[in-house]
Amino acid sequence: MNKLIGFLILSFFPVLEAVAYSPPPAFILARSIKDRKGLRSIEWSARITDTKSQAFFKEQLRVEFPSGRLIATYSGPSDEPLGSHEADPSTLSRLGRFWITVGLDPNGARVRSALSELGVLPEENLESKLIRIGKSIAWGWGEQQRVLFGKDTFLPTGYFSRTDAGLESVQVESFMLSGNQLQVPKTVDVSSGANTYRFEIRSVKVDVSNKSASASQGRPENTSVKGWVTLVR
Repeated sequence: MNKLIGFLILSFFPVLEAVAYSPPPAFILARSIKDRKGLRSIEWSARITDTKSQAFFKEQLRVEFPSGRLIATYSGPSDEPLGSHEADPSTLSRLGRFWITVGLDPNGARVRSALSELGVLPEENLESKLIRIGKSIAWGWGEQQRVLFGKDTFLPTGYFSRTDAGLESVQVESFMLSGNQLQVPKTVDVSSGANTYRFEIRSVKVDVSNKSASASQGRPENTSVKGWVTLVR
């Protein structure tokens, strides 16, 4: 992953040869949101590795989409409590807005608002381009900020932004199928400057009961967890 990130700092991904038809970004976005229509909540259990130190911790996350409420609790390798974090769409980090809002939220207005804040909301007459990342091909648009959607799946697969501090990115490597056939990011690489993390989902539940989640622990103090929360939550 570090080699890839180093390459990305120099340039964005190569654009493939022009194709006969490139779907408009607005169509790609609508198709992506349609696939998760009706989703009310999602819960997952995941392992996050700080790739610099190789330390890892666990995340238990729940998102309630009608309210936009997000609750995450963290624990160490032996399940020792490491704190919790609560957020809503207006307080998610930039990378979190791509991952949670653009990637999973069924509310089209919130998705478009997040894309606008990220600098990649489709403009009228904007064309999408085929972009290759390794063996994967995606539709993408944007310059200083770029968003990617799978060529055949229309799933959000990446967000990349050049900043004064370097490149920040979320890149989905693989997806997993949930109980209601929703595709959920399974393996994700996250980077901002020297901070890099690898997310690996262990289990996921969708459309679970809408009982209110609550955070019972204090805010995270663990260095790796605090870095992760700052980047994506």
